[in-house]
Amino acid sequence: MKGMHIGLLSMAAVTGLVFRDRAFCRGFCPVGLLLGTYGRGGMLAIRPDSGKNCGTCSGKDCHAASNRNKADAGSCPSLLNPSRLDSNRDCILCGQCVKSCRSDNMRLFLRRPFAGGDVWERFASWPVTVFVMLVSGFVTWELCAEWPRAEELFLFVPDLVNRNIGIPVLSGYIDALWAMVIFPLLVWSLTGLGMRALGESAGIGELWRRIALPVAAVVSVGHMSKGLAKFVSWIGFLPHALRDPSGTQTAIEISRGILPKPEALLSLPVVALIASILIGLGIFFAVRVARMSHPGSSYRAFLLKGTFAALFLAAILGHALTGH
Repeated sequence: MKGMHIGLLSMAAVTGLVFRDRAFCRGFCPVGLLLGTYGRGGMLAIRPDSGKNCGTCSGKDCHAASNRNKADAGSCPSLLNPSRLDSNRDCILCGQCVKSCRSDNMRLFLRRPFAGGDVWERFASWPVTVFVMLVSGFVTWELCAEWPRAEELFLFVPDLVNRNIGIPVLSGYIDALWAMVIFPLLVWSLTGLGMRALGESAGIGELWRRIALPVAAVVSVGHMSKGLAKFVSWIGFLPHALRDPSGTQTAIEISRGILPKPEALLSLPVVALIASILIGLGIFFAVRVARMSHPGSSYRAFLLKGTFAALFLAAILGHALTGH
């Protein structure tokens, strides 16, 4: 963990010297990419209440360079022009523009998911595309981890490599390399080749960039399903965590039978049902995003989204049906 922090700080320093305009946050920071990709479909958005008021504003406090160093009610820390916001891509909903607006024109709105009024670019940037590819493999692994048989199948190749290499210290790195690089690269490449075989004329890289944002909608609900599974299984430990923050005494008492192990908040079938509904919604929103960014998209553009939805559902339903 310490090495990761040092690496991120070093990368931020280097990109800050070489590039400009928050290059690290926009193109290199994993948290920034996560927020910018998943947040595109968010139900909360900051927008001007009236474009006319912004046009007649003389101070431009919401994005004036002179206000950037103010601790509160300063200009946008993401270097955006809030009066022209048409997407949640880079807005972090910090509320600085709402506080600094003299005419009280900037507002926080509650909207439907993946609002149609937002602008969706035809092709995702390469940093976003690569990020979605990495996370698609990671989320597949996370969901497979809920079902031991699925995880065993998912990790068959890296386990085979680990057995032949015989270096235990590398096993975790090899598993991660498979899950976040090799596996998603294989799935995305095979799906891209399948789309070309079905008649798509674009190159593989162009196809990846075209479907990255729709696929992100499916991946995000897969991530949410994993979070749901963790929440319902861990929430019962909350009273013990408040009593024993380190968890050591609680673990000893549970292992000795002094304390019963807390039951899950929801049963496995209920969790599977909710997760399946989420995956279905992910497919619906993925199709919506594809049509907003590429009007008239053909059925071939839905191939990769359906592939990951099928993988997620297989892991969720398999675990629920077998119960172990």
